[in-house]
Amino acid sequence: MKNPANKRFADSEDHLVEIICAKCGGALRFSSKHSRYICTKCGHVIPDIPDLSCSTADYELRVSPVSEVCPNCKAPLAYSAVYDRFFCEHCNSLYFVNKTKEQQRFDAITPFSVISKKDMCKKFINALKLEHVSTKMLEEMKISDIDAFYTTFYTARIGSDIHYTVELAHEYETREWNSATKEYQTVKKTEWLPESGDLNSVDTFSFQGFQPTDLFSDHPVFQKKAVIKQLVDFVILLAKTRLNKSDAHDYSPVFLFDRVILDTLSFGKAWDDYGESILTEKIKSRIAALYPQQTQNIRWSGSTDFDEVHKSLYPIWVIRYVYKNDDYVLFMDGLNGEIYRGTVPISLNRFLGKLFKWLLTLGTLFGGFYLAYIAVEACGSVSLLSVIALLGIGITSICISIWIFKEFKKRNY
Repeated sequence: MKNPANKRFADSEDHLVEIICAKCGGALRFSSKHSRYICTKCGHVIPDIPDLSCSTADYELRVSPVSEVCPNCKAPLAYSAVYDRFFCEHCNSLYFVNKTKEQQRFDAITPFSVISKKDMCKKFINALKLEHVSTKMLEEMKISDIDAFYTTFYTARIGSDIHYTVELAHEYETREWNSATKEYQTVKKTEWLPESGDLNSVDTFSFQGFQPTDLFSDHPVFQKKAVIKQLVDFVILLAKTRLNKSDAHDYSPVFLFDRVILDTLSFGKAWDDYGESILTEKIKSRIAALYPQQTQNIRWSGSTDFDEVHKSLYPIWVIRYVYKNDDYVLFMDGLNGEIYRGTVPISLNRFLGKLFKWLLTLGTLFGGFYLAYIAVEACGSVSLLSVIALLGIGITSICISIWIFKEFKKRNY
Protein backbone atom coordinates (compact mmCIF):
# COMPACT_ATOMS: atom_id res chain seq x y z
CA MET A 1 0.00 0.00 0.00
CA LYS A 2 1.34 3.42 -0.88
CA ASN A 3 2.66 5.63 1.90
CA PRO A 4 1.40 9.22 1.43
CA ALA A 5 3.97 10.59 3.88
CA ASN A 6 6.81 9.21 1.83
CA LYS A 7 5.30 10.65 -1.33
CA ARG A 8 5.02 14.16 0.15
CA PHE A 9 8.62 13.98 1.35
CA ALA A 10 9.86 12.65 -1.99
CA ASP A 11 8.28 15.52 -3.88
CA SER A 12 9.58 18.20 -1.51
CA GLU A 13 13.39 18.05 -1.84
CA ASP A 14 16.39 16.06 -3.05
CA HIS A 15 17.24 13.00 -1.00
CA LEU A 16 18.90 9.59 -0.98
CA VAL A 17 16.57 6.65 -1.47
CA GLU A 18 17.40 3.05 -0.62
CA ILE A 19 14.82 0.53 -1.80
CA ILE A 20 14.32 -2.32 0.66
CA CYS A 21 12.12 -5.41 0.63
CA ALA A 22 8.77 -4.94 2.35
CA LYS A 23 8.81 -8.61 3.43
CA CYS A 24 12.14 -8.77 5.29
CA GLY A 25 13.86 -5.38 5.02
CA GLY A 26 16.65 -6.71 2.76
CA ALA A 27 18.30 -4.59 0.06
CA LEU A 28 17.08 -4.87 -3.53
CA ARG A 29 19.33 -5.51 -6.51
CA PHE A 30 18.53 -5.84 -10.18
CA SER A 31 18.64 -9.47 -11.35
CA SER A 32 19.31 -10.12 -15.03
CA LYS A 33 18.08 -13.69 -14.54
CA HIS A 34 14.63 -12.57 -13.38
CA SER A 35 14.67 -9.29 -15.35
CA ARG A 36 13.37 -7.64 -12.18
CA TYR A 37 14.57 -6.15 -8.91
CA ILE A 38 14.99 -8.91 -6.31
CA CYS A 39 15.64 -9.00 -2.58
CA THR A 40 19.18 -10.15 -1.77
CA LYS A 41 18.00 -11.57 1.57
CA CYS A 42 14.75 -13.49 1.03
CA GLY A 43 14.69 -13.66 -2.79
CA HIS A 44 11.36 -11.82 -3.15
CA VAL A 45 10.93 -10.63 -6.75
CA ILE A 46 9.45 -7.15 -7.25
CA PRO A 47 6.88 -7.47 -10.07
CA ASP A 48 6.94 -3.80 -11.11
CA ILE A 49 9.63 -1.16 -11.56
CA PRO A 50 10.02 0.63 -8.17
CA ASP A 51 8.69 4.17 -7.92
CA LEU A 52 11.02 6.46 -5.96
CA SER A 53 8.11 8.59 -4.77
CA CYS A 54 6.18 6.02 -2.72
CA SER A 55 6.29 2.62 -1.02
CA THR A 56 4.15 -0.40 -1.93
CA ALA A 57 3.31 -3.82 -0.51
CA ASP A 58 6.40 -5.26 -2.28
CA TYR A 59 9.03 -2.67 -1.36
CA GLU A 60 9.63 0.22 1.01
CA LEU A 61 11.67 3.37 0.62
CA ARG A 62 14.30 4.20 3.19
CA VAL A 63 14.72 7.95 2.75
CA SER A 64 17.76 9.89 4.01
CA PRO A 65 19.03 13.43 3.42
CA VAL A 66 21.79 13.75 0.83
CA SER A 67 25.06 13.09 2.64
CA GLU A 68 28.69 12.19 1.97
CA VAL A 69 28.48 9.16 4.27
CA CYS A 70 26.41 5.97 4.10
CA PRO A 71 23.25 6.20 6.28
CA ASN A 72 23.69 2.51 7.21
CA CYS A 73 27.38 2.23 8.18
CA LYS A 74 28.63 5.86 8.06
CA ALA A 75 31.39 4.94 5.57
CA PRO A 76 32.12 7.42 2.74
CA LEU A 77 29.75 7.25 -0.20
CA ALA A 78 30.95 7.19 -3.80
CA TYR A 79 28.97 8.48 -6.76
CA SER A 80 28.85 6.66 -10.10
CA ALA A 81 28.01 8.96 -13.00
CA VAL A 82 27.79 5.91 -15.26
CA TYR A 83 24.90 4.42 -13.27
CA ASP A 84 23.65 7.72 -11.77
CA ARG A 85 23.61 6.51 -8.16
CA PHE A 86 25.60 6.49 -4.93
CA PHE A 87 27.10 3.32 -3.49
CA CYS A 88 28.91 2.30 -0.32
CA GLU A 89 32.03 0.17 -0.78
CA HIS A 90 31.89 -0.91 2.87
CA CYS A 91 28.38 -2.40 3.17
CA ASN A 92 27.54 -2.55 -0.58
CA SER A 93 24.41 -0.41 -0.15
CA LEU A 94 23.04 1.36 -3.21
CA TYR A 95 21.25 4.71 -3.08
CA PHE A 96 19.23 6.41 -5.76
CA VAL A 97 18.95 10.19 -5.84
CA ASN A 98 15.46 11.43 -6.51
CA LYS A 99 16.20 14.96 -7.69
CA THR A 100 13.82 17.70 -8.69
CA LYS A 101 13.08 17.77 -12.41
CA GLU A 102 15.16 20.91 -12.93
CA GLN A 103 18.24 19.25 -11.44
CA GLN A 104 18.07 15.93 -13.28
CA ARG A 105 20.69 15.04 -15.85
CA PHE A 106 18.04 13.62 -18.18
CA ASP A 107 14.44 14.46 -19.03
CA ALA A 108 13.19 11.12 -20.35
CA ILE A 109 14.19 7.49 -20.64
CA THR A 110 12.98 4.60 -22.76
CA PRO A 111 13.59 1.50 -20.61
CA PHE A 112 14.67 -1.87 -21.89
CA SER A 113 11.68 -4.04 -22.71
CA VAL A 114 14.00 -6.90 -23.68
CA ILE A 115 16.07 -7.08 -20.50
CA SER A 116 17.63 -10.52 -20.16
CA LYS A 117 20.48 -11.81 -22.32
CA LYS A 118 18.51 -15.00 -22.96
CA ASP A 119 15.63 -13.08 -24.55
CA MET A 120 18.10 -10.95 -26.48
CA CYS A 121 19.74 -14.07 -27.94
CA LYS A 122 16.34 -15.12 -29.31
CA LYS A 123 15.92 -11.69 -30.93
CA PHE A 124 19.44 -11.98 -32.35
CA ILE A 125 18.72 -15.37 -33.94
CA ASN A 126 15.45 -14.09 -35.42
CA ALA A 127 17.29 -11.10 -36.91
CA LEU A 128 19.83 -13.39 -38.58
CA LYS A 129 17.04 -15.59 -39.92
CA LEU A 130 15.49 -12.52 -41.55
CA GLU A 131 18.84 -12.09 -43.31
CA HIS A 132 18.47 -15.61 -44.75
CA VAL A 133 21.27 -17.02 -42.59
CA SER A 134 21.00 -20.81 -42.74
CA THR A 135 20.51 -23.07 -39.73
CA LYS A 136 23.91 -24.63 -40.34
CA MET A 137 25.57 -21.21 -40.18
CA LEU A 138 23.70 -20.38 -36.96
CA GLU A 139 25.02 -23.56 -35.38
CA GLU A 140 28.59 -22.57 -36.26
CA MET A 141 28.25 -19.08 -34.79
CA LYS A 142 29.44 -18.33 -31.28
CA ILE A 143 28.37 -15.25 -29.33
CA SER A 144 31.49 -13.78 -27.71
CA ASP A 145 29.90 -10.90 -25.81
CA ILE A 146 26.56 -9.19 -25.22
CA ASP A 147 26.50 -5.63 -23.87
CA ALA A 148 23.60 -3.34 -23.06
CA PHE A 149 23.85 0.41 -22.67
CA TYR A 150 21.91 3.64 -22.92
CA THR A 151 22.69 6.20 -25.60
CA THR A 152 22.10 9.89 -25.05
CA PHE A 153 20.01 12.01 -27.40
CA TYR A 154 19.17 15.69 -27.46
CA THR A 155 15.83 16.84 -28.82
CA ALA A 156 15.44 20.55 -29.49
CA ARG A 157 13.07 22.98 -31.13
CA ILE A 158 15.17 25.15 -33.44
CA GLY A 159 13.96 28.38 -34.96
CA SER A 160 15.91 29.68 -37.97
CA ASP A 161 15.90 33.19 -39.44
CA ILE A 162 18.14 33.08 -42.48
CA HIS A 163 19.06 34.80 -45.74
CA TYR A 164 19.96 32.45 -48.57
CA THR A 165 21.47 32.56 -52.06
CA VAL A 166 20.99 29.88 -54.68
CA GLU A 167 21.75 29.35 -58.36
CA LEU A 168 18.80 28.32 -60.56
CA ALA A 169 19.07 26.38 -63.81
CA HIS A 170 17.84 28.28 -66.87
CA GLU A 171 17.73 26.14 -70.02
CA TYR A 172 17.73 27.72 -73.47
CA GLU A 173 18.42 26.76 -77.08
CA THR A 174 21.00 28.33 -79.38
CA ARG A 175 22.34 27.64 -82.85
CA GLU A 176 25.99 26.77 -83.25
CA TRP A 177 28.16 25.94 -86.24
CA ASN A 178 29.17 22.30 -86.42
CA SER A 179 32.50 22.02 -88.19
CA ALA A 180 32.05 18.28 -88.73
CA THR A 181 28.70 18.50 -90.56
CA LYS A 182 29.40 21.97 -92.00
CA GLU A 183 26.02 23.29 -90.89
CA TYR A 184 24.30 25.04 -88.00
CA GLN A 185 22.56 22.91 -85.39
CA THR A 186 20.36 23.60 -82.39
CA VAL A 187 22.10 23.05 -79.05
CA LYS A 188 20.50 23.04 -75.59
CA LYS A 189 22.45 24.85 -72.89
CA THR A 190 22.02 25.57 -69.20
CA GLU A 191 22.73 28.91 -67.58
CA TRP A 192 22.87 29.28 -63.79
CA LEU A 193 21.20 32.45 -62.58
CA PRO A 194 21.59 33.73 -59.00
CA GLU A 195 18.57 34.07 -56.72
CA SER A 196 18.24 35.09 -53.07
CA GLY A 197 15.60 35.35 -50.40
CA ASP A 198 14.71 35.10 -46.72
CA LEU A 199 13.39 32.05 -44.93
CA ASN A 200 11.96 31.54 -41.46
CA SER A 201 11.45 28.00 -40.20
CA VAL A 202 10.91 26.00 -37.03
CA ASP A 203 12.19 22.42 -36.79
CA THR A 204 12.13 19.85 -34.01
CA PHE A 205 14.51 16.93 -34.31
CA SER A 206 16.84 14.71 -32.29
CA PHE A 207 20.56 14.02 -32.52
CA GLN A 208 23.04 11.96 -30.56
CA GLY A 209 24.88 13.17 -27.47
CA PHE A 210 27.92 10.89 -27.50
CA GLN A 211 30.87 10.04 -29.70
CA PRO A 212 30.67 6.58 -31.35
CA THR A 213 34.37 6.01 -30.59
CA ASP A 214 33.50 6.08 -26.87
CA LEU A 215 31.79 2.71 -27.28
CA PHE A 216 34.23 -0.04 -26.23
CA SER A 217 37.02 1.69 -28.14
CA ASP A 218 39.57 -0.70 -26.65
CA HIS A 219 38.02 -3.72 -28.38
CA PRO A 220 39.63 -4.63 -31.75
CA VAL A 221 36.35 -5.04 -33.60
CA PHE A 222 35.38 -1.42 -32.83
CA GLN A 223 38.60 -0.15 -34.38
CA LYS A 224 37.06 -0.86 -37.79
CA LYS A 225 35.67 2.22 -39.51
CA ALA A 226 32.86 0.17 -41.07
CA VAL A 227 31.58 -0.85 -37.63
CA ILE A 228 31.65 2.74 -36.35
CA LYS A 229 29.76 3.86 -39.47
CA GLN A 230 27.12 1.18 -38.86
CA LEU A 231 26.69 2.43 -35.30
CA VAL A 232 26.35 6.04 -36.50
CA ASP A 233 23.75 5.03 -39.10
CA PHE A 234 21.89 3.03 -36.47
CA VAL A 235 21.82 5.92 -33.99
CA ILE A 236 20.62 8.34 -36.70
CA LEU A 237 17.88 5.85 -37.57
CA LEU A 238 16.78 5.65 -33.94
CA ALA A 239 16.73 9.46 -33.68
CA LYS A 240 14.40 9.66 -36.68
CA THR A 241 12.05 6.79 -35.90
CA ARG A 242 12.05 5.98 -32.20
CA LEU A 243 12.61 8.94 -29.90
CA ASN A 244 9.16 10.47 -30.30
CA LYS A 245 7.37 7.26 -29.44
CA SER A 246 5.10 6.93 -26.42
CA ASP A 247 7.39 4.32 -24.84
CA ALA A 248 9.49 7.00 -23.10
CA HIS A 249 9.03 7.69 -19.37
CA ASP A 250 10.00 10.56 -17.14
CA TYR A 251 13.58 9.89 -16.15
CA SER A 252 14.25 7.86 -13.02
CA PRO A 253 17.52 6.03 -12.22
CA VAL A 254 15.64 2.83 -11.38
CA PHE A 255 15.04 2.37 -15.12
CA LEU A 256 18.78 2.06 -15.80
CA PHE A 257 18.87 -1.61 -14.74
CA ASP A 258 22.62 -1.35 -14.05
CA ARG A 259 23.30 -0.42 -17.67
CA VAL A 260 26.10 1.90 -18.73
CA ILE A 261 25.18 5.40 -19.91
CA LEU A 262 27.01 6.84 -22.90
CA ASP A 263 26.83 10.53 -22.11
CA THR A 264 29.97 12.33 -23.27
CA LEU A 265 28.87 15.47 -25.13
CA SER A 266 27.35 18.68 -23.88
CA PHE A 267 24.49 20.16 -25.88
CA GLY A 268 26.77 22.71 -27.53
CA LYS A 269 29.31 20.10 -28.60
CA ALA A 270 26.64 17.66 -29.76
CA TRP A 271 25.01 20.44 -31.79
CA ASP A 272 28.31 21.33 -33.47
CA ASP A 273 29.14 17.69 -34.25
CA TYR A 274 25.72 16.35 -35.28
CA GLY A 275 22.75 18.70 -34.93
CA GLU A 276 23.93 21.56 -37.16
CA SER A 277 24.46 19.26 -40.15
CA ILE A 278 20.89 17.95 -39.81
CA LEU A 279 19.51 21.49 -39.75
CA THR A 280 21.64 22.40 -42.80
CA GLU A 281 20.18 19.53 -44.81
CA LYS A 282 16.63 20.49 -43.77
CA ILE A 283 17.16 24.11 -44.81
CA LYS A 284 18.74 23.13 -48.14
CA SER A 285 15.85 20.78 -48.90
CA ARG A 286 13.34 23.47 -47.99
CA ILE A 287 15.04 26.04 -50.23
CA ALA A 288 15.30 23.59 -53.15
CA ALA A 289 11.56 22.83 -52.78
CA LEU A 290 10.75 26.53 -53.33
CA TYR A 291 11.91 26.37 -56.95
CA PRO A 292 10.66 23.98 -59.65
CA GLN A 293 13.91 24.05 -61.62
CA GLN A 294 17.24 22.50 -60.71
CA THR A 295 19.30 24.29 -58.06
CA GLN A 296 22.93 24.33 -57.00
CA ASN A 297 25.34 26.13 -54.67
CA ILE A 298 22.78 26.72 -51.92
CA ARG A 299 24.28 28.96 -49.24
CA TRP A 300 22.68 30.53 -46.22
CA SER A 301 23.54 32.62 -43.21
CA GLY A 302 21.56 33.87 -40.26
CA SER A 303 20.67 33.05 -36.69
CA THR A 304 19.20 30.03 -34.90
CA ASP A 305 17.39 29.97 -31.59
CA PHE A 306 17.07 26.91 -29.37
CA ASP A 307 13.97 26.17 -27.36
CA GLU A 308 12.58 23.17 -25.47
CA VAL A 309 15.89 21.31 -25.25
CA HIS A 310 15.42 17.80 -23.81
CA LYS A 311 17.97 15.14 -23.01
CA SER A 312 16.79 11.54 -23.21
CA LEU A 313 18.15 8.01 -23.02
CA TYR A 314 17.45 5.14 -25.39
CA PRO A 315 18.47 1.48 -24.89
CA ILE A 316 20.75 -0.43 -27.26
CA TRP A 317 22.15 -3.95 -27.28
CA VAL A 318 25.53 -4.76 -28.83
CA ILE A 319 26.10 -8.39 -29.77
CA ARG A 320 29.57 -9.50 -30.83
CA TYR A 321 29.84 -12.93 -32.37
CA VAL A 322 32.34 -15.10 -34.22
CA TYR A 323 31.83 -17.08 -37.42
CA LYS A 324 34.73 -18.97 -38.99
CA ASN A 325 37.29 -16.97 -36.97
CA ASP A 326 35.89 -13.63 -38.16
CA ASP A 327 34.40 -11.06 -35.76
CA TYR A 328 30.94 -9.61 -36.43
CA VAL A 329 28.84 -7.00 -34.64
CA LEU A 330 25.09 -6.46 -34.52
CA PHE A 331 23.43 -3.41 -32.92
CA MET A 332 19.83 -3.94 -31.81
CA ASP A 333 17.37 -1.55 -30.19
CA GLY A 334 16.52 -2.44 -26.61
CA LEU A 335 12.87 -1.52 -27.00
CA ASN A 336 11.80 -4.56 -29.00
CA GLY A 337 14.83 -5.79 -30.93
CA GLU A 338 13.14 -5.27 -34.29
CA ILE A 339 15.44 -2.53 -35.59
CA TYR A 340 19.04 -3.57 -36.08
CA ARG A 341 22.21 -2.69 -37.94
CA GLY A 342 25.51 -4.50 -38.26
CA THR A 343 27.55 -7.06 -40.13
CA VAL A 344 26.08 -10.39 -41.17
CA PRO A 345 27.98 -13.26 -42.84
CA ILE A 346 27.14 -13.75 -46.48
CA SER A 347 25.29 -17.01 -47.02
CA LEU A 348 24.26 -18.74 -50.24
CA ASN A 349 20.59 -18.53 -49.26
CA ARG A 350 20.90 -14.80 -48.62
CA PHE A 351 22.64 -14.21 -51.97
CA LEU A 352 20.17 -16.31 -53.94
CA GLY A 353 17.24 -14.64 -52.16
CA LYS A 354 18.40 -11.16 -53.16
CA LEU A 355 19.21 -12.30 -56.71
CA PHE A 356 15.75 -13.89 -57.05
CA LYS A 357 14.08 -10.70 -55.80
CA TRP A 358 15.77 -8.51 -58.40
CA LEU A 359 15.35 -10.99 -61.26
CA LEU A 360 11.67 -11.45 -60.48
CA THR A 361 11.11 -7.70 -60.28
CA LEU A 362 12.95 -6.96 -63.53
CA GLY A 363 11.33 -9.94 -65.26
CA THR A 364 7.86 -8.73 -64.35
CA LEU A 365 8.61 -5.23 -65.63
CA PHE A 366 10.08 -6.37 -68.95
CA GLY A 367 7.39 -9.03 -69.36
CA GLY A 368 4.65 -6.44 -68.85
CA PHE A 369 6.07 -4.05 -71.40
CA TYR A 370 6.64 -6.91 -73.84
CA LEU A 371 2.98 -7.87 -73.55
CA ALA A 372 2.09 -4.22 -74.18
CA TYR A 373 4.29 -4.24 -77.28
CA ILE A 374 2.54 -7.39 -78.56
CA ALA A 375 -0.85 -5.73 -77.98
CA VAL A 376 0.20 -2.72 -80.06
CA GLU A 377 1.52 -5.00 -82.83
CA ALA A 378 -1.73 -6.97 -82.84
CA CYS A 379 -3.74 -3.79 -83.41
CA GLY A 380 -1.59 -3.01 -86.46
CA SER A 381 -1.45 0.69 -85.60
CA VAL A 382 -1.31 3.04 -82.63
CA SER A 383 -5.03 3.27 -81.92
CA LEU A 384 -6.93 4.25 -78.79
CA LEU A 385 -7.36 0.56 -77.94
CA SER A 386 -3.64 -0.10 -78.23
CA VAL A 387 -2.85 2.91 -76.03
CA ILE A 388 -5.30 1.69 -73.37
CA ALA A 389 -3.80 -1.80 -73.54
CA LEU A 390 -0.29 -0.37 -73.26
CA LEU A 391 -1.16 1.75 -70.21
CA GLY A 392 -3.14 -1.05 -68.54
CA ILE A 393 -0.47 -3.71 -68.89
CA GLY A 394 2.32 -1.25 -68.01
CA ILE A 395 0.61 -0.02 -64.84
CA THR A 396 -0.27 -3.58 -63.82
CA SER A 397 3.32 -4.76 -64.27
CA ILE A 398 4.66 -1.81 -62.24
CA CYS A 399 2.22 -2.50 -59.39
CA ILE A 400 3.15 -6.19 -59.34
CA SER A 401 6.85 -5.29 -59.36
CA ILE A 402 6.41 -2.95 -56.41
CA TRP A 403 4.52 -5.63 -54.50
CA ILE A 404 7.25 -8.20 -55.23
CA PHE A 405 9.98 -5.80 -54.13
CA LYS A 406 8.21 -5.02 -50.85
CA GLU A 407 7.43 -8.67 -50.24
CA PHE A 408 11.07 -9.68 -50.49
CA LYS A 409 12.51 -6.52 -48.97
CA LYS A 410 14.75 -6.85 -45.90
CA ARG A 411 12.67 -6.35 -42.81
CA ASN A 412 15.26 -4.24 -41.05
CA TYR A 413 15.24 -0.51 -41.74
